[in-house]
Amino acid sequence: MRAPIGWLALCSVGAIVMLGFDAASRQREEQLKTGSADVVVVPARVVGKVALNLINPVTWLTVLLGAVVALVVGSVAAALVAGARWLAIEGPTGIPAALRAGAWAHGLTYSAVVACFLLLRAGGDTAARRQKVLRRVTRTMPEITLTLCVVVLVGAGAALAVAGPTLDVGFVRNADGLGWVPPGLRATVDEARDSLVSEELDAVTACLSDAQAGLWTSRYTAKNPLADADVATLVADPATAPDPVALATAALVADNHLAPWVETIEVLVGDQPVFTIARAGHAHDQPLTDAAALRDPAADAPEWLTTVAPDVDSARVLSCSARTPL
Repeated sequence: MRAPIGWLALCSVGAIVMLGFDAASRQREEQLKTGSADVVVVPARVVGKVALNLINPVTWLTVLLGAVVALVVGSVAAALVAGARWLAIEGPTGIPAALRAGAWAHGLTYSAVVACFLLLRAGGDTAARRQKVLRRVTRTMPEITLTLCVVVLVGAGAALAVAGPTLDVGFVRNADGLGWVPPGLRATVDEARDSLVSEELDAVTACLSDAQAGLWTSRYTAKNPLADADVATLVADPATAPDPVALATAALVADNHLAPWVETIEVLVGDQPVFTIARAGHAHDQPLTDAAALRDPAADAPEWLTTVAPDVDSARVLSCSARTPL
């Protein structure tokens, strides 16, 4: 939970090592069955079997399926945790928006947890062998000792998950957060992200405009270089003269709704900028309904953000923040 990328790499290496032990155990069992006098595990054969498993297409299909399962389960778990927290603190109104925010903010972290579990649980008979060893070790332990060991392990795990050290893997943040993607695929992944943000912006403007076509429009820096900032722009029709409450509502909805890699949100009336929200470095794991909270991340924030905060319809903000093309 605190260092998902580091643990995912560690679990991947651990899974490969355990596959090596599994291959060695199978080789030893085969030699015993055939009655070989030389029951010696040849390291080269073990390495060869592990290598064959790694280049086997079935192995990569299994990895792909596991990644899909991890993403789905992790996103659902992150959404449910965020929804439960929102329900306990704020009540039932706005739960869909909270679910969406939680999935965006922590879905990949929870997915890394699920992926680590799958990596350590799958692969040959390694899990069954570890269970046998654990049973053999704990069978002779007094019950009180075993209970204390379990309590200490669970407590240490919970403490590390909540307040453990973090691990910053720099290359992952490179290339606009796509450093983990092979260079040849980054443009394709970035195009998919651009399409998703465009869909989100369409959902935001449609909700804000209600039945008035063109009341709000949007644009996005699609297909820009990865080194450049991703900027989403909301533009209000100057002919309708939107009031500060409408502008604050639009800013809150966009900040709640847009994907986390969108670094900047601009709010304009026609071609006149009103204010700019810098999203980097600010948590987005729960939806905002207080316009005054935008004054910190907003550049040149107008004073009226605080003044109009009580007049902003939080129910409308939460409703528009929960739209999704899915």
